[in-house]
Amino acid sequence: MEELKKIYIKKHFARLSRNNMVRRSRKRGMEFNISLKEFKKWLSENNFDKLWRDYENSGFDKWMKPSVDRTDSSIGYIFSNMKLMTWNENFEKGCSENTGMCKAQFVSGKR
Repeated sequence: MEELKKIYIKKHFARLSRNNMVRRSRKRGMEFNISLKEFKKWLSENNFDKLWRDYENSGFDKWMKPSVDRTDSSIGYIFSNMKLMTWNENFEKGCSENTGMCKAQFVSGKR
């Protein structure tokens, strides 16, 4: 059952990630104009398969999951402002830029 869940997650990663991006954009009052087809193409052109293999090889460690970063957080999700990285890299970037919260605090539940 767990293996089927992992296959499902990879198969639907683009749709689920895009839906989250739409939700976050609306919450921030930003436009979102990237179709699912465009997003899937962008993922394939930005090393998604390698990042996913690394995520699988880590035993699906959440810190290794692929994540879409907005290079400039004041701008919404547009391709020129997006970068694919691990969840850990994205978290650490956000931590160093504005929240001051470190991974140790997150892991210990002091969020």
